Amino acid sequence: MSKVGTKVRDVVNYNPFHGLGIPIPNSAEDLMRSIYQKAMRVEVKLPKTLPVLVKAKRRERARIEFATKLAIEVLKRIAYTMPFVDSIHPFYRDLLSIFIPIDEYRKRLAKVKACIDVVKKISRDALVMLTIAATPQDAVKARKMFFGRVRSVFESLDEEFKLFKNLIKEMRKLPSINPEIPTIVVAGYPNVGKSSLVKAVSTAKPEIKEYPFTTKHLVLGHIDLVHDFKVQIVDTPGLLDRPLSERNKIELQAILALRHLAKVIIFLIDPTGHSGYELEPQLRLLNEVLQYFGDRPVIIAINKADLASEEELSKLKKQLEEKYKLPVFIVSAATGKGLKELMNHAIKPILDELIKKLREEAMRSTHS
Repeated sequence: MSKVGTKVRDVVNYNPFHGLGIPIPNSAEDLMRSIYQKAMRVEVKLPKTLPVLVKAKRRERARIEFATKLAIEVLKRIAYTMPFVDSIHPFYRDLLSIFIPIDEYRKRLAKVKACIDVVKKISRDALVMLTIAATPQDAVKARKMFFGRVRSVFESLDEEFKLFKNLIKEMRKLPSINPEIPTIVVAGYPNVGKSSLVKAVSTAKPEIKEYPFTTKHLVLGHIDLVHDFKVQIVDTPGLLDRPLSERNKIELQAILALRHLAKVIIFLIDPTGHSGYELEPQLRLLNEVLQYFGDRPVIIAINKADLASEEELSKLKKQLEEKYKLPVFIVSAATGKGLKELMNHAIKPILDELIKKLREEAMRSTHS
């Protein structure tokens, strides 16, 4: 079977953490060392005829002002470039909450922002001290006081530096998903063939290995339809059959994708046992998906048809159709069997909705 999708050009970064040009300091010590070394290299051209005290004051003023500028620039980049929670789509906001509670994220950013004013005050205090300095040694003391107090500020932000650096790293691993584009979400137990299916029908190139939890993060593919209209298809991390409160971070990503993205859900089942899981727990998971997300179309796909007999597959298909009253397809992501029929069925409600919107827009333009 040929792939439904083609390469998507000019994809916009919808992930608010993609492309963030924030050089988060590795530590307070690294930041302090960098600023201090740069400030101490500042050159000030001074007439030889100036008194020694005046020279010392001008030299230390230049160092303090330069260091103040650098420190504030670093803090501002973090405080104002890190995504603001209220501007993030609920999908990415909930993904963010996996790594850090939203209220804590807000407080951490506010703390960095507050430290900007603290550095400014330290700088003003140091310059006042410098102004009244009676000796060159007093001028040096003003500069040392400035750097000592700024060091304390940075040390108070050491946890924030490490947290934001790790947060950006983790969030960047997630694909840039446009929550406004209709999305088909592929869900199911680990190792049932979700990655193989997404790869077979879209532009995605997920890593495929024969062991559970290969898909550590959401994998995104695109399917091109008519008139440049696109559908996203998302391969979620494998879900295990246990209560939501017991889910790990990887599993929660899959649940968030279902909640915020899914226009259609393809629930993939492996009846062969090759995934390492029996059919019964997979069906319990299907029940949970239907409980939480049954308000949108759910399609059951029996995968790995190349590894089971037609008689077994037909019997299971009939049982599932009778029990769940849902469309059931027999497919093989490895050979392509049944994928065209499955995807046509999955895309149909999305196309129907698109056609309905286009007709409504046409009628409005006609009457206007």
